[in-house]
Amino acid sequence: RLASGVSTAYGIPLYTDISQLRANSIISYDTGTKAGHTAYVEAVGNDYYVISHCGSGKKWHGISIVPKTQSVGSARVVGFVCMDDLIAKEQ
Repeated sequence: RLASGVSTAYGIPLYTDISQLRANSIISYDTGTKAGHTAYVEAVGNDYYVISHCGSGKKWHGISIVPKTQSVGSARVVGFVCMDDLIAKEQ
């Protein structure tokens, strides 16, 4: 999954608790398929978050407002990394 790979490659935290989600994060979902799904977190509200995402790098799914839960339909949040952690580490 992309988020865990970024965490390992750059030495930044991999968060798994959705209550810690922040904007400017890359979030990975387990969809029951080998590939899973990855999205960019644009904004976070009290009970929702906003993602932009595409499929297989070919199909733009657009912007979605997602309930702030550990699972969304059949997709389960695997983890996420916040790019602000990477910026702070590089400074």
